[in-house]
Amino acid sequence: MTIPDPHAPTLACDACRALFTDDPDPDGPTPDDLLDIHHWRGYSCLTLRTRIMPAWLRRRVRDRGQAIVEFALVLPIMMFLLLAILEAGSFGARWIGYTHLADTMTASAAQTGELPSWWTTEADRARCASPTAAIIDATPPRVELHCTYQGIAVNGLAWPVTVAETIPTR
Repeated sequence: MTIPDPHAPTLACDACRALFTDDPDPDGPTPDDLLDIHHWRGYSCLTLRTRIMPAWLRRRVRDRGQAIVEFALVLPIMMFLLLAILEAGSFGARWIGYTHLADTMTASAAQTGELPSWWTTEADRARCASPTAAIIDATPPRVELHCTYQGIAVNGLAWPVTVAETIPTR
């Protein structure tokens, strides 16, 4: 059957409008009756219905578990990256504290010729684990600060850190 006055899909005929309602008319046409209706752009009523339906209704059943599988694959990688960013930020902040401590110790050692008495307190404040410091007689002389970095994001992560600052000559 052909509609005498072709129309765009947005101006649906009564037969097509029956397909798009939630309460179908029991006396109205069935989808099998509407297979031969062709509209302005050549779409049949059933083709229009599948194109207007939301994507989540048209999805095949076997595709429904795809998102959870992708999430399960990506989650460990994202968590690793998050922990790596936290650890790098923590190490960077502590490195700044260690270098500041070594710099102030060097300035004090340049004036007095020995390590200041307050350096152990400042090392604790900078969260320097098992700190040791020494004035190294070399050319030029320098102050070396040895700390052990204790990780925050990953338990048990620890490695030695050495910061050396050159003592300026007078």
